[in-house]
Amino acid sequence: MMDTKALRQKILDLAIHGKLVPQDPNDEPASVLLERIKAEKERLIKEGKIKRSKKSAKTSDTPHYENVPFEVPSSWVWCRLDDIVSFQGGYAYKSNTYVNQSDWQVIRIGNVKNDNLILDIQPVFVEDVIGKTTEKYLLKKDDILFTMTGTKGKRDYFYTAKVPSIKKNLLLNQRVGCLRCFSSEINIDFLCLVLKGEYVLDAIFSTETGNVSQGNIGSESTLNLNIAIPPLTEQHRIVVETVSYTHLT
Repeated sequence: MMDTKALRQKILDLAIHGKLVPQDPNDEPASVLLERIKAEKERLIKEGKIKRSKKSAKTSDTPHYENVPFEVPSSWVWCRLDDIVSFQGGYAYKSNTYVNQSDWQVIRIGNVKNDNLILDIQPVFVEDVIGKTTEKYLLKKDDILFTMTGTKGKRDYFYTAKVPSIKKNLLLNQRVGCLRCFSSEINIDFLCLVLKGEYVLDAIFSTETGNVSQGNIGSESTLNLNIAIPPLTEQHRIVVETVSYTHLT
């Protein structure tokens, strides 16, 4: 009998392969959605609100996704993660600036577990003056956090968690990455599912660097991940179906 963890992974794999819910021919194709997202990204770059990644600057405007991991339904489209999110790295807050309590909590690797941002794990804070001078690293609701450092060869990182709606000011520490969607046409919960897929984990850990014991993954490797996107309405259906299955396991 399949155990709970294996069953959840099977459901997840079906979801991101386009096999969990039926396709609706009335859905707008994801290729049209992606063009709108790319146009929005260019507008935001032009306005200086987000930066173009190093990888984007090196590639053409119409990249080819020839080495995709698997076939997807015709209404889906392959893209790079960089097409739909911006990346924010963390700040190296110094431990000698930590205080017992303030309105500014620093989010470290230990706070990010798969699917959960746990604020009460050895919480650390900085004074208001430091928080206000590093507001660039302030997290927003629905940001996706991921851990960038762990044990070499163990796959005990690249844990992802969505930032919930909270009243605290949360600041991003180094070696925790932040992915921020700049379009409402991507369902954040669907993207969180994709980032836990086996093919994504295989791809990202194939880029692992580091020394004998410590493994690292970089922002460029993360943004270069191939992601299959369904129509927006199907993204919603997949999330609902996945949640209902998960509650049964």
